[in-house]
Amino acid sequence: MKKCVIAPIESFYSDYRNPLPESVSLSGGYKLKKFDTSVLDYVFDFFGQSFSERDRGDLQNCRYAIYYYYDTDEEISNTPERIINEIGRILLTLRIVKRTRAIATIFHFKIRGKAKDALQVIHKPLINITFPTDVTPGSQHFNKADSFKIRKYYRFVNQLYSDFGGTYHKVLNALFFFELAHQNHLYKPRMVNLVTGLESLFNTSKEQVGYTLKIRCSYFLEKDSDTRLELGEKIKEIYDLRSTFVHGQGASRRILESLETQNNLLSGAEEITRRCLQKIFDDNLVDIFGDIDLLNSEFKKLELGVENLLVT
Repeated sequence: MKKCVIAPIESFYSDYRNPLPESVSLSGGYKLKKFDTSVLDYVFDFFGQSFSERDRGDLQNCRYAIYYYYDTDEEISNTPERIINEIGRILLTLRIVKRTRAIATIFHFKIRGKAKDALQVIHKPLINITFPTDVTPGSQHFNKADSFKIRKYYRFVNQLYSDFGGTYHKVLNALFFFELAHQNHLYKPRMVNLVTGLESLFNTSKEQVGYTLKIRCSYFLEKDSDTRLELGEKIKEIYDLRSTFVHGQGASRRILESLETQNNLLSGAEEITRRCLQKIFDDNLVDIFGDIDLLNSEFKKLELGVENLLVT
């Protein structure tokens, strides 16, 4: 029998001047496409009081959804766990491409000809993703060029989970903590998770973790010396603030007495982690980050400013 999953995405926006394509095909048969809200009338009738008025309105406002069609002999109504996991990875991929509060409700259907029988609904997470500071208007809006990044990054994300799920890979570990940070609305654990994600990428020993993170990350992301110096100082402040949250010492009084500064550092930690993940995928560095001995050697070259495989 044929079944399908439709997962409308809330808080996901397309740039009206340069919009996403109406359909973005992803690996494994998944598609990110314009959401046909007509399916909601049937879903709301079938599941009755399962949705509040606010939930109904939020779903009606969704413009895109994740679609997946598959064949199965199983009669069970529950959405297969592998599909639920894939939807989570697609949302993670969107967050690697751009800052977004995207979350999904999942509908599971059995297909009879042109009709769909509702089988299950998995409601969106109870904790909505929030950001500590205002962002530039439109910065959360995806555009046509982002469709290429979504497809490309999703292939990397999917392959990492497929090859190393249940084991360890530095990039996959960074992905875990990057998404965990977004799912936590509490300020301190969010910062700790983001810094842990950066440590997953750049730390290869137990010595001078903060200094190593500062040097390696700034050299990895920036070629210009002045820009690198500025980034390095921000990374140091981010790590010091994280150490204050974990150990009770590290950050200066200037930072601790300014909530605005702390919020800016949290936003900075998120964006730095995103840039690192993007660069790893754009420059095809996943295999290098999976070989600790090779990575350590290339980091040493990077720190000395000599030719290396991490920065071209």
